[in-house]
Amino acid sequence: NITWDFYEKVSTIDSGSSSLHELAGGGSLRDYESFFILLKKTPKVFKNILFGVDRKIEIEKLYIDIKFKNFKKLQKDRDISLLNGIGDNFEEVKAELTFNGNKIKAKVSLKGLLSDHWRSKVRSSLKVEIKDNKSIFGVAEFSLHKPASRQFPYDQVFQDLQRNLGNLSPKHYLVNVYFNGEDWGIMNFEERLSKEF
Repeated sequence: NITWDFYEKVSTIDSGSSSLHELAGGGSLRDYESFFILLKKTPKVFKNILFGVDRKIEIEKLYIDIKFKNFKKLQKDRDISLLNGIGDNFEEVKAELTFNGNKIKAKVSLKGLLSDHWRSKVRSSLKVEIKDNKSIFGVAEFSLHKPASRQFPYDQVFQDLQRNLGNLSPKHYLVNVYFNGEDWGIMNFEERLSKEF
């Protein structure tokens, strides 16, 4: 869908927000109150786009490189899911990750039942399994999602509260993803519920 491809491409720009929905205070743009919330935030969004977002921590870069034949397998899975309206039974393909200058072998597949995970060609949700006993942030199995697909920041706040109360909770990080050289923008890195977890 050209509309979603365009929307997700625009979303790769670091505006300081996870989605247009969040910029509007979580409401619909058809609602006057939400529209005025968006209008009020517009100057700050343009400032963030032009001069960058002022952050206390640097967001790490994660590069994912997949050979063309394997990339076509991911695209085939996406096409089938779009046709069926639901995602299921995604094929794993070999990939090479680069993180902090280290090259890491991995297996990658699409992820997510609902179309927000794979409706556009960029920023698709991915399931990643690192090979050879290596890890990123101490995690060998993780998922990557656009922040809006994980209700950012609400899910992360809930998980942090759980962790602070002494409960188990998956690790979350933000990473700037580059997929086959294309900037996918800031995405949510979430630890998968592995046997180690």
